[in-house]
Amino acid sequence: MSWILNLKEKAENLLDHIDDVAATALQKPLGSASVADDCRDQRVTLPNDAAHVLPKLDSSVRRGPPQNNGSAYRSRMPASMADGMSDSTSTYSVSCSRESSTGNGYLQVDGSTKAVAVGYEDEQNGSVLIAVDKAEDELDHVTSDMSLRSLEAKDHQIAILRLRVQELESSLSKRQALSRSSDTELANVQEVENLNRQLHVLEAVISEERKSHEDAKEEYLGRIQDIERENVTILEKLTVANHQLNEQKLRCQQSSEQLAQLQFNLESCKQEFEEYKVKATRILQAKENTIATLKQASGEVDSSAQAASFEELRTERDILKDELQKMAISVNKLKEDVQASESQRMADQRASMQQLHQLEEELQASRLSSSHYRLQLRELEQEAKGATEEVNNLQRTLQTKLQEKDAEIKRLSREIMAVPSKAEGESETEQRVKQLMESLIKKQNTIELLQTDKHSLMLQLERVERMYREAESAAIRATYNSQSQGAPNGNRLRVPSFLSGKLGKTLLKQVDRFCYGVDVVTGHCGIMFRRYPMARFFFLAYAVVLHFWVAFVLFTYTPEMHTVDGFPRPST
Repeated sequence: MSWILNLKEKAENLLDHIDDVAATALQKPLGSASVADDCRDQRVTLPNDAAHVLPKLDSSVRRGPPQNNGSAYRSRMPASMADGMSDSTSTYSVSCSRESSTGNGYLQVDGSTKAVAVGYEDEQNGSVLIAVDKAEDELDHVTSDMSLRSLEAKDHQIAILRLRVQELESSLSKRQALSRSSDTELANVQEVENLNRQLHVLEAVISEERKSHEDAKEEYLGRIQDIERENVTILEKLTVANHQLNEQKLRCQQSSEQLAQLQFNLESCKQEFEEYKVKATRILQAKENTIATLKQASGEVDSSAQAASFEELRTERDILKDELQKMAISVNKLKEDVQASESQRMADQRASMQQLHQLEEELQASRLSSSHYRLQLRELEQEAKGATEEVNNLQRTLQTKLQEKDAEIKRLSREIMAVPSKAEGESETEQRVKQLMESLIKKQNTIELLQTDKHSLMLQLERVERMYREAESAAIRATYNSQSQGAPNGNRLRVPSFLSGKLGKTLLKQVDRFCYGVDVVTGHCGIMFRRYPMARFFFLAYAVVLHFWVAFVLFTYTPEMHTVDGFPRPST
């Protein structure tokens, strides 16, 4: 606005200068011939002074001859000049107004002032009046010429000022556009800063989710390891209990066989004792009968021979009694042995029953623990499913947010590229865009890492489920074998000999590692096929071509048969 104030000051100075010139021209004496020259010199210089500061004029100003009352001259002047020159024109009209005989003058002179001037001139000199009239006519012509020239100069100046005003308006519009672009750039910068803040918040959320996911993963792996250890200990306890059961059953069978043998020996001893007793009684009765018959029949026999035979019979009887006593003692001993063996057998049976009850309780406890572990595995599977669903939801939300951020960044980059700005602003925006792109690339890398972790967790879950099924099948087999071994002729759980030692454990570990490696390789192949569609296409094309080739070979190949003497033989 300073240039408008300067223009106003210059216009006011110009008007003051015009007023001063008019006042000096009117205050000079009329008889002097230099009045017209001074007025001409002073008014000719006016257009040059007003070339730079006059305001706009109306383009519809007419350049026709003025009226006799001087209103046309006032209409040609602008409002500011008319207001500024009101005092000077009033004094000029009072002192120097006159009527023009031709009607082409621009200044009027009052009748009263003319009468006063004529009386004064009649008193002085009549010739002075003629000179004054000529000077006034010349002054009127000069003023008319100067007014026309000044009007043309003013029109030219007005056109120049209009051009300058248009230029200023265009510069103002450009500055307003630049200010709007700067405002839009500031808004874009604020939006980018907000996006950066949101990205930082999302990074913090992702880091927290990753930490929680890692903690849950560690807890899951720890629980799985504890479950595996407990399963191993339970299997070892089951094998030891089965071994003890087999030993107790063998001992029971041996004790039952010994008892049967002892019973058989006892029965045989009893039968022999009864037979021997019957034989001894018969022998004694026969000998007593012979003694009685001998006593009755042979009274003639000597008493010495009878006594000797009687003593022999007594000795034989005593011997038989001793033998009978010994046999009774042996029978009693056998009875005691049988009772001891029976008591031992009962004790063994009780111990075996107690062990069986203990083993059954251990089996029930193992079954309960296995059911508890199954419930824990189901809970862990549900937790893993929930974690995977949460991870998938997070990945989806992150992908949607990243897509939205990408779209916003593209839009902002387009707007920034479309809006002209300074080099520093462009460099800063480019650096920020680069930083945003790098952060987006990092986020994509983290998402890919999370996807790989998820796939590895899925593979571990599958491996744990497989191990759980194998352990469950092994436990079911162990229970079946233990139930089948309860029968007298049941089958025993037989472990292969090559798996019982250290070599078997190493083989099992190597097989487990091989299976785990195969699972990892297949998982990576699945990830590769999921990421790269061209790999899937080539793999499917390879499989289709291979199947067609195998089918073609199977349907078109005919084996060559060579015959020797009419008998076929294979080709060499």
